[in-house]
Amino acid sequence: MEESKEMLFWTKEEYLKFADVMMDKPLSFYSFEMLYWCGIREGELLALTPADFDFENRTITINKSYQRLRAKDVITVPKTKKSNRVIKMPQFLADEMQNCFRG
Repeated sequence: MEESKEMLFWTKEEYLKFADVMMDKPLSFYSFEMLYWCGIREGELLALTPADFDFENRTITINKSYQRLRAKDVITVPKTKKSNRVIKMPQFLADEMQNCFRG
C-alpha cells in the first residue's frame, strides 16, 4: 500500500516575504501568485494559455498539464477527471494577470 505524502503549505507571511524578493521579476512573480492564490500545480501553470483565462468571471480553466517526457515538452490532459476544473481568481489577481497579458 502506497503512503500518502504530507502536503506542506506556505503561511501568508512566508508568501509575502518571498513575493517581496520576486517583485522585480514580473513573470516569476505572477507565476508564484497563481500557484499560491489559486492552488494550481506547476504543470497546470506551465500549460496555461490566455484562452484559459475568463477575466469577466475571474476564472481559470484547468484542462491540461505540462510534462517533460523523453526529453520533450508535452502538453497532456490531466491525470484524473477531478483535475479538470474551473478555479475562481481573487479580483486583484485577475486584474494583475489581465495587465500582464496586455504587456
